Amino acid sequence: MNNVTLYLYFGEEVVDRPLSRVLRDRAAALSFGEEGFDYAETASTEKPRFSRPDGAFFNVTHTENLFLCAIGDCEVGLDAEYFPSELGRREKIAARVFSEDELAALSSLDEEEYKRAFTLLWTKHEAAAKFSGEGLAALLKREEADLVYTDLTPILASLGIPAAATLATRDVVKLTLVLLEDE
Repeated sequence: MNNVTLYLYFGEEVVDRPLSRVLRDRAAALSFGEEGFDYAETASTEKPRFSRPDGAFFNVTHTENLFLCAIGDCEVGLDAEYFPSELGRREKIAARVFSEDELAALSSLDEEEYKRAFTLLWTKHEAAAKFSGEGLAALLKREEADLVYTDLTPILASLGIPAAATLATRDVVKLTLVLLEDE
């Protein structure tokens, strides 16, 4: 069984790209030691990866003041989104991204259930896209049937975080949670 450590930060400030990189590096340092990791040079269209240690993988996601980083000994994809108060343009996007079966299942839900189910489905598709490194456009209407999806939403809910999150992996993993504190 593969191992994945999920690093979670939930703070006061918005997690922008610079703070995301600081938190990602803090997670890597906790996993491998301060000098135990390097990032590979990749094109802007390629999935980021470690060059050292060999066989280590990571993926990050951040939304508002929430940051998650999955580091493991297997390929990972990760996404998180806060539950929206309004869906707005997301419903139009859903028609392009979700399968007929997913859309049918959503249509039978009341408004609040719909928002939660929509957000969880969205994070599942984004996690698959980030797992593959191909991006969401490559996965439109295509199910990644060979992936295992771990719903991280209950973990977030137990911490009082009103968001959905999904981890995509090739196989079932042992998951360890580490909370990142403000420095």
